[in-house]
Amino acid sequence: MVYRGKRKQDTPSSDELKMRYHARELYAVMNVSRGRPSRVYIKQDGKDLTGTGKGVDIEIDPNGRSYIEVREARMYYVVQNPSLGSHTVELFPTRPGLTVNSFTFGNDCQTQFPHL
Repeated sequence: MVYRGKRKQDTPSSDELKMRYHARELYAVMNVSRGRPSRVYIKQDGKDLTGTGKGVDIEIDPNGRSYIEVREARMYYVVQNPSLGSHTVELFPTRPGLTVNSFTFGNDCQTQFPHL
């Protein structure tokens, strides 16, 4: 999927990709067009991610909103839930050209490996 909307000045837009999933961990392969970094805000179950539930690629802005700064094509570690369960994740892009290529899900069997 490629986001074709308008630039939102690095603030979350009302445009969203919403997906329900059942897993412990969530990863997303993302890319940007023409090498321009793009911020994508992330919520799970309607809330911003916090220190205990965020993947290593999640950052928190001064307003407490969780996001990923997509700078290159790679797999980003989005969510690290404490246990296996059903959730809804929402991605809010801020710049045209953000590409989401795929999602990968982790379960309780695959937790002891480096994420960077």
